[in-house]
Amino acid sequence: MELIKKRFLISKLVFVVTLLCFSFIHAEKDQSIIDIIQTKKLIKEGAVLIDNRPERKFVKGHIKGAINLPFFMKNHPTNKMTKENLLKAVNNKKVIVFYCSGYKRAFHALNQAKVWGIKAKMYWYKNGFEEWETSEPFISPDKS
Repeated sequence: MELIKKRFLISKLVFVVTLLCFSFIHAEKDQSIIDIIQTKKLIKEGAVLIDNRPERKFVKGHIKGAINLPFFMKNHPTNKMTKENLLKAVNNKKVIVFYCSGYKRAFHALNQAKVWGIKAKMYWYKNGFEEWETSEPFISPDKS
């Protein structure tokens, strides 16, 4: 009997985890995910780059021209990206590219910008700075 209960609980757990994974995959599909080639093209066309990593990472290196507006997730105390700060950074530009270290900060930042009603076309450079620094020149403290 005890074995049956354990198997039932394990099967419920597997079901819940599977459901969460599929819902996150669906959430990612709702975003305009771009790669490094598309990011470079948008930069050349004048897109605003928003770096959502913590300031300590930004000062160690970032994509040239990026504006640092750290964002972790909605209502997190370390967030520096507010609606007002984002609007000021965007300054009526029509395209915004959010990036981070290739994890989920930029994903959450883009979602929050949508909630705030930001009207620009917004993209998520999903592979972020981790990819960029291995293939492209970037700004670092000794190169600025």
